[in-house]
Amino acid sequence: MHKKFTYIVTLLLLHICSYAQPSMKRSRIAFTAGLNTNDAYDGEFSYHYMLLPYLGIGSGIGYFNQWYNDYLPHGKAFGQWTSWKLSESDKEIGKVYLRPSILLSTPSLFKLGKYAISFQGECGAQILIPHIGVYIDYFNYNTFGSKSKYKSTNKGEWIFWSVKGGVNLSFNDIAIGLGYGISNLDIYSSSRFINVENVSLSDFYPERRMTHSLFLCFMYSL
Repeated sequence: MHKKFTYIVTLLLLHICSYAQPSMKRSRIAFTAGLNTNDAYDGEFSYHYMLLPYLGIGSGIGYFNQWYNDYLPHGKAFGQWTSWKLSESDKEIGKVYLRPSILLSTPSLFKLGKYAISFQGECGAQILIPHIGVYIDYFNYNTFGSKSKYKSTNKGEWIFWSVKGGVNLSFNDIAIGLGYGISNLDIYSSSRFINVENVSLSDFYPERRMTHSLFLCFMYSL
């Protein structure tokens, strides 16, 4: 029964795909730039293969980095050193990620002269390498000595869900989009597992929360 149902669904999908426009643009390339609520900027290149005129699958590779971070872990040290703090150079967090996704778009809803307006959405996952390395600066205020030690961890979450949506203004094969995104990305996920002098860096970072973003997207179909 299950095999028969799978066979029927497969035939229906093939039948639907056969009605796709023979000359439709199969590839959609995009560059997205945005800002999110982690005080970070984000840039991503993506590619989607259009299975149907308004349905595609693909992936993007991107990078986010904080431009500001007010959280600076620090504390007392023992033995040779009197205190420690996270190095200023590692204060802002940045990471490369992959984002496989399903793309859905609408036909042109209305036109403004030569330009067509439509809506577009993406559902996918943001995949990070669960690794981070930072330098901890140690100080001795009696001798004025200092030293840096490297600490790293491979712990932390590595996959987060991501949903994006927006409105596109297109002309022929070129489009510009403005949109909003939401995900459960926690940029402090790996940092929370680093401990210094029996103190977790997690104690200095905010509680986990949703990440919201605004972005501008430039697209080209070919």
